Amino acid sequence: MVFKKLARLVLRARISPERAIIDHLPHDLVSEARNLGFTAGVTVQAVKMTASDAVSIVSRLGAFGIVINSDFSNAPSYPLTLPKVAQEMAAGGISKEEVERATYTNIKNFLKF
Repeated sequence: MVFKKLARLVLRARISPERAIIDHLPHDLVSEARNLGFTAGVTVQAVKMTASDAVSIVSRLGAFGIVINSDFSNAPSYPLTLPKVAQEMAAGGISKEEVERATYTNIKNFLKF
């Protein structure tokens, strides 16, 4: 499994998991990444992870250690994905603080901006 190989590689390189984001995670690996100390990147893409999927993850697990992001590739992309996800999160009953944490604060703090 790619996730386990990547996690082992980071740990063997003696990189602190708190300094690494494992991105493009499927919903079933978000908890595992966070439990190991990594920041869990949830990449919303039309083909792989929908905005509703991201809302479900944050509703179920909370926003701690999660960074919601989007992807531009050769697959269909939507440049306003992040604001769309934030709207769906708020409409789904997720607090303003948790929405902001998952879509802005966590990555801001990770990058030390």
